[in-house]
Amino acid sequence: MFNLLPLKAFYSSNENVSEIFFQPVLREAISYKRMSGYFSANVLANYGNSLVEFAKNNGRVQLIISHEVSLDDFNEMKRGYELRDSIQKELLNLLDIPQEDDALDGISNLAYWIALGTLNIKIAFKQKGILHSKYGIFEDSVGNIIVFTGSNNETNAGFNVNYEDFSIACSWLADSNNFYTAGIRDTVEKFDKIWSNRLPELDVREIPEIVKEEILKYNRGYFTMQNNKLRDYDLTLIYKDNQIQLLFNIDEETVESFFYSGLYKIRIKKFVREILPNKQGLIFKYAGVTDYNMISVPLEKLCQQLHLKLKIDDSISEFLRNKNLHIQERIKVGLNIKAQSSTVRDYFEKFKNIVNKEFTRILRDKQMWDAFFMHSMKRSANFSVPGSGKTSSALAVFAYLKKNDNYQNVIVIGPKNSFESWKIEFEACFGDKLALKCFDCHDQNIGNVNEKKTCLKYEHLKYNLFLFNYESLAAYIPEIDKILRQNKTLLVYDEVHRVKRIGGEWARSACDVAKNSTYTIVMTGTPIPNSYEDIYNFLNILFPDDYRNFFGFDHWSLANPSENTKLEINDRLKPFYCRTSKYDLGVPAPNEDKEIISLATPLENQIFTILRKAYRENPLALLIRILQLESNPKMLAQAIDTPDNIALFSHVFDIDEKNIEKMDFKDFSRDMDSLLVQIGDFSSKRNQCVKLIQELVSSNKNVIVWCIFKQSMDDILKAVLDLGISADIINGAVLQEDRVKIINEFKQGKIKVLITNPHTLAESVSLHSVCHDAIYFEYSFNLVHLLQSKDRIHRLGLPEAQYTQYWYLKNRYDIEGDSYSLDQKIYQRLKDKEQIMLEAIDQQSIESVTTSQEDLNLILGDLIGTDN
Repeated sequence: MFNLLPLKAFYSSNENVSEIFFQPVLREAISYKRMSGYFSANVLANYGNSLVEFAKNNGRVQLIISHEVSLDDFNEMKRGYELRDSIQKELLNLLDIPQEDDALDGISNLAYWIALGTLNIKIAFKQKGILHSKYGIFEDSVGNIIVFTGSNNETNAGFNVNYEDFSIACSWLADSNNFYTAGIRDTVEKFDKIWSNRLPELDVREIPEIVKEEILKYNRGYFTMQNNKLRDYDLTLIYKDNQIQLLFNIDEETVESFFYSGLYKIRIKKFVREILPNKQGLIFKYAGVTDYNMISVPLEKLCQQLHLKLKIDDSISEFLRNKNLHIQERIKVGLNIKAQSSTVRDYFEKFKNIVNKEFTRILRDKQMWDAFFMHSMKRSANFSVPGSGKTSSALAVFAYLKKNDNYQNVIVIGPKNSFESWKIEFEACFGDKLALKCFDCHDQNIGNVNEKKTCLKYEHLKYNLFLFNYESLAAYIPEIDKILRQNKTLLVYDEVHRVKRIGGEWARSACDVAKNSTYTIVMTGTPIPNSYEDIYNFLNILFPDDYRNFFGFDHWSLANPSENTKLEINDRLKPFYCRTSKYDLGVPAPNEDKEIISLATPLENQIFTILRKAYRENPLALLIRILQLESNPKMLAQAIDTPDNIALFSHVFDIDEKNIEKMDFKDFSRDMDSLLVQIGDFSSKRNQCVKLIQELVSSNKNVIVWCIFKQSMDDILKAVLDLGISADIINGAVLQEDRVKIINEFKQGKIKVLITNPHTLAESVSLHSVCHDAIYFEYSFNLVHLLQSKDRIHRLGLPEAQYTQYWYLKNRYDIEGDSYSLDQKIYQRLKDKEQIMLEAIDQQSIESVTTSQEDLNLILGDLIGTDN
């Protein structure tokens, strides 16, 4: 804190003002507001390592510099015109950096701070002369303020060449008439007024995009201090451009000796990503602490053998220290927030107050804590159950960042069917306080893919919400990367459980995008739907630099973890995610489930017996065939292993398509030809479903019906329409714009019955205001789909007295006098999984899961001869 520093009232150039004032103050500061007539990039090197400490405090610099323009230009700018090309060229000329090392170091530091989002520069244009005020304002974490005023500009000359002096005033030092206190207050207010462009004699603007781009070309990805005398060494190991590099200052013969040595070939080469042009050095693959140790030890031995002087640059030490400190600090912060510790409550109240001012929607207290957690952690997960308001909490993070750190936009990567929900939630959260300006990668009005990429490259500043789906992400990586590098952007992965295949294209694209993000959130209500392998991708999205060193679980150990490994996984994950249940948010509990029993007809029982014997050795095929029998027996005459069916079953049962293709789908349809002719078009279960729909609609209730097969949806739709009931279907064949139209008509009451499937509509669509009855005609053991489908009508926002009713249709067969219901087996398995998940939330842990094969054995045990 500032009040503990040995400060003086007056400083001058005959002292080392950087060492005795600026550096100690920066180490304690969280904010530095600076007004300077002139500015030089080189000045940053004078602040030394205090810049690193300032950045760790989440420090923010607001810098205003000045520029003189003509009367005509000034008047045009005040009328809202863009800067003339001539003015932009003048500003670019200021960046004509000479190639001396010190100058390049300065511009690199400037670029790095801009890329981090730590530094924001504005230019105060004046019609005649320049804004010549010179003062600075520091603030620490407890609100102490230091104001310094004097002759010094924010230039290298101001530090090291000119004779300058300045005086300071401190907010915690009281004076009898509040003379100095009033001066501090007035200085802060004046700066903020200029920053927000509220003085008529000035036109204050962000630095132009073209100038920003030119500066960012010099970004090395780390702070460089002046006077690094690297040329005194033969080899220099340095952390540069977000990579560990080895730079050569040796002759060609020695270079060849280096590359031909055994130590290089056996122990170092495997870590090398590329050799620099003309063999001037090499770049290592991503290296964390562990890899660095495996590189540095043989490298030092090799240098001894070749009698070479090796320099380990300070940037390496800083890199290694930050790696270790960063993850440990994050753990401490995460656990304190999850415990709602007294040490974080003041910060939480500040966060809450700002969000409430920026938001129209009022968040529940638990949602606000989740938002505060995600903001404070910078990279974190939200595993709250579907329907608990994860989208609102993520947007609250953006609201705070926008107000407090000048963040400009949110990039959301998620399933296509979540796009409409993000648009709706954005408008509901911000209301008229922030207009939605959305880039939708599927918006035909923006043009084709190439036109969209051009828009992202040159016009991205006009958007505050970007929507990309996982399938299309790879096409836009360069454009997204540029936005993340050059802007203050919140990155969100919605329904991140979609990125499940390790090494798959979606996973590679998702991980690539996240590397240049400062604030990243991954969201899913079901973090491990299949196995602990599911954590691998989202942890690599969140922690591309730290996964190997801190988590370190390879996908083989995650596939078959021991009980001790499960405990270790939970222990390491716990500080990095928040998780909220509907109970935590006061959502009224749904009614007890209602089951509608359909007794199989004799013909259905006969076909069931044939299927059971035919597919005894193929549980998945048996499950699918029974589901088809219960829906429309005519489907049994069709082959199972068509490309469309394989894709469908992959979605429904969450089994990799390659594994489905390997299964034995022998066709036994000929054995049932005569029975299928007799049985008719519809099953007894389907008839029971139509009857229930009619009863509910006659009571003036809207109904959503959940199915698996497209044929089932078509059959039910036809039957409902024949009864004169308005209904429609949403499945994978329905275009996105048509889906939105159908959902809106359902919400408006123009459609009474919506027939759909979970893998199309079970994410992000809110129907709880208009529908309170859901019929489950078909369902699988996929817990993700069950939870998300249930949450279309049961979610945050339901009034306290509102009922929610789930209806489960269950077919019952007769097996030699004993009854059997596949539906009941699946239903009970889903309820068990749901209970495991809820208990895990209570315990703040990640639930244990079963594989798809284990689920099949549990569900079909009675039919295939395994233990139930």
